[in-house]
Amino acid sequence: MDYIDKKQYPISQKLNISLLLLIILGWGGFQYIASQTQAFWMIFFYGVCFSVLMMTCYSLLHESAHDLLFHNNTANYMGGAILALTFIFPITAFKKMHHGHHLRNRTDLEMFDLYYPSDNKLFKVLCWYAILLGLWWIMIAVLTIIAIILPSICIIIFRNKPLWINSYAFLDISKSDLFKIQLEAFSVIIFQIGMFFLLDLNLIPYLILYGIHAISWSSQNYIYHAFAPRDTLNGAHNLGMNPVLKPIYLNINHHLVHHHHPEIPWVHLPKFVESGQTSNYGKAYLQLWKGPRLTTEPAPKSLDPEYEKYLSSLV
Repeated sequence: MDYIDKKQYPISQKLNISLLLLIILGWGGFQYIASQTQAFWMIFFYGVCFSVLMMTCYSLLHESAHDLLFHNNTANYMGGAILALTFIFPITAFKKMHHGHHLRNRTDLEMFDLYYPSDNKLFKVLCWYAILLGLWWIMIAVLTIIAIILPSICIIIFRNKPLWINSYAFLDISKSDLFKIQLEAFSVIIFQIGMFFLLDLNLIPYLILYGIHAISWSSQNYIYHAFAPRDTLNGAHNLGMNPVLKPIYLNINHHLVHHHHPEIPWVHLPKFVESGQTSNYGKAYLQLWKGPRLTTEPAPKSLDPEYEKYLSSLV
C-alpha cells in the first residue's frame, strides 16, 4: 500500500455529530410513531425506515471503531457508545471484534460463504441462511443481555471456544475490557428500557422495528466480503450503489478501499476507488441468497501473528 498523509483527509466532525444527533432523534421518532399508529401495515413501513436509519448508525459505529468519528479519543469513544445504545452492541466488544476482522479477514475463522468438502454442507447452508435472516444481529443482542446477567457464560464462549466466529478476538481480553463491555451492555439495556417507558412504546411495534433491522443489517453485513478472494487484505469488494443510498451507507460500500486504507474517514473513500474496481451492489446481494459455495482453496495467512501461532499449536 502507498503511504497516505492522513492530514490531507480530515475527519468531518460537524457532519458526524449532525448524523449522530439525527440517528438518536430518528430512533426515538420511528419507535414512537410506530407505537402510536393504528394501521398495522404502517408499522412495517416505519420498520423499513428504521432499518435504513440503523444502516447509517452502523456506518458511524464503524467509524468510531477506527477512531474516525471525532479527533478527540474520549469524544470518539463517547460518540460510539451513544450510537451503540440504539444498535444494541457494546462499543468495546464491537471495536475489538472489528479490529480482529481486519487482521483475520477471509481466514477459516470468517468463512461463512464457502465450505470445504470435509464440512457438513447442510450445517453450513443452515448457518448461512440463518445469518441472512437476522440471526447475526440477534446473537449480538442476546450476548449483550447475557453479558449482564450471566457474564461467566460469555467468558466460557470467549475463552473456551476461540474458533467460533469472532470469539477468538476475546481470547486475550483484559479484565478491564471485560468490565467495560459489561458496563456498556448494562448502559444499553438501561437506555432501551428507559426509552421504552419514557416514550410509552408498545412491545409488538418495538420488536417489529428491530426485527426488520435485524434482517436488513444481517443480510447485508457480509455482502462486502462474500465470495471475495481468499486474501486478508484484498478479500473485499467495492460495490457500486444507487446515489440515493450512498449518503445513507456513508461509503461503507467502498469496502476494498477501506481495507486498504482503514485510516481514511468515510467522506474520502470514493477518492481512492479505481476505475473498473466496482461491482454492482444489487447483483452482489442477490448472489448471497444462492447459498454458500464449495471451495478447496486453502485459507490465507492472516495478518495476526498470534492467531497464526495459535493455529500452529492445534496441529
